[in-house]
Amino acid sequence: MKYILITGVSTGIGQGILIELVKNGYFVFGTVRSKNDAERLKKEVNSDLFFPILTDVTDEKSIQSAFEIIRDKLQNNILFALINNAGILIGGPLVHLNLDHYRQVMEVNFFGTVKMMQTFIPLMSSIHKNKAASQIINISSVLGHYGLPYISTYTASKYAIEGFSDSVRREIKKLNINLVLLIPGAVKTLIFKKGANEEDYDYAKNTVFEHSGKNLRKQMLKREELGISSQKIGKKVIQILKNPNPKPRYSITGSPMVEWYWPKYLPDRILDFILNKILK
Repeated sequence: MKYILITGVSTGIGQGILIELVKNGYFVFGTVRSKNDAERLKKEVNSDLFFPILTDVTDEKSIQSAFEIIRDKLQNNILFALINNAGILIGGPLVHLNLDHYRQVMEVNFFGTVKMMQTFIPLMSSIHKNKAASQIINISSVLGHYGLPYISTYTASKYAIEGFSDSVRREIKKLNINLVLLIPGAVKTLIFKKGANEEDYDYAKNTVFEHSGKNLRKQMLKREELGISSQKIGKKVIQILKNPNPKPRYSITGSPMVEWYWPKYLPDRILDFILNKILK
């Protein structure tokens, strides 16, 4: 039996990964923030291979409580994988956001990942070098490689995850742990619907940002509706976990040219021009 911990399994990518892991016989500890979500997921997943844990990745006491529960459940087994998925988005132009908006997103998307790794690495193969390597998968985003306007909070957090993971990957290899970045494009989740609501742009009404901000939201919602399924992300995770020597990065998108290659490799000025035309 291989034991895996995933953060943020109540909806979206986390839930898709959870379902695929359980289907493939992994035992999954999944973090949720409410008892209602825990009870709902237990019914939906309907498997003894899923154990929900009430955890807020921004709360150190909550993380420590989760550690103690998982340590006791593991007994003499190791934690085979940690998947850092929990994330939020707050939309809006820089001049109409305050520093707390940035702090809130970074606390969940970046510092939550850091704290989870610091806490749970001792349960992984670092202390069992005779065992197969454990794996950490950090869920990044194509938006950790290029920036779109009005979602700088999210983009900044994903750029941070990318740089952090590159550094730490080279450290924890000595502990017999592989670290992988999984980089999705648009996925059929509710993150943009929840994180960039129409009313988010009310404060920009009658400013230069109102029209293009709303246009970006429409474009992102359209991409979200046409995106890949969260179960497809889950299948990719299974492939990574079965690979004893995974690559440092895997991108997965339904539109690789539009979401990955063009934004990454077009000259900045050309990309700026295209975005301006689309959002005008």
